[in-house]
Amino acid sequence: MENNNISKLLTEYRKKKNITQKELGDMIGVSFKTISKWECGKGLPDVSLLDKISEVLEISIDDLLKGNNSSKHNNKKNIRYLLFIAIVLIVIVIILYQKYYSKNKEVSKEKEDYPCTMIGNYYIKLITDSNDENYKYITITMYQMEGIYSVKVPASIANQLSINKRYKITLKTKENFDYITPDILFSNSKIINVAESLEDEIWSKYTCN
Repeated sequence: MENNNISKLLTEYRKKKNITQKELGDMIGVSFKTISKWECGKGLPDVSLLDKISEVLEISIDDLLKGNNSSKHNNKKNIRYLLFIAIVLIVIVIILYQKYYSKNKEVSKEKEDYPCTMIGNYYIKLITDSNDENYKYITITMYQMEGIYSVKVPASIANQLSINKRYKITLKTKENFDYITPDILFSNSKIINVAESLEDEIWSKYTCN
């Protein structure tokens, strides 16, 4: 046992308990002068008194014998725990940033690949299945005088449509396909919105970045 460390611990824990040297001495059966001597580092408690000192001051005998300050150990543990939490948070922030950056990068790439937006008013004449369950064919007229076209669209889109009805279909296209037939248009575009139309006139409108 190291006198200096034990004297500091006895003084610190006695003050934490808010008791005087005399009160501590009375609790463990020694005089206040003996307590004073211990706290000044001029002597050590007898081994037979360690249990009582440990109980009164609420410090483990092991810490008392080693001269360890439990509160300091707890502080170190708390610091390590806080550092661990900080590292976890930093990792989470990095992961979220990467996901956000990747998503924005994909959006930017899509804008580059599909710079134009086209809204067309189409009349749906027929909806049929394809060999791929993820897609269906819709038979449409865009300009009634220009004929009827069959185009392949995602099944999720086709399932929103009904035959013999008109729909405003919004597409993101690779370029202005104003003079291209619907089959070529749809194969080079992405459908982003479908809404039933009450307009009889069949038309299309382009805007490009």
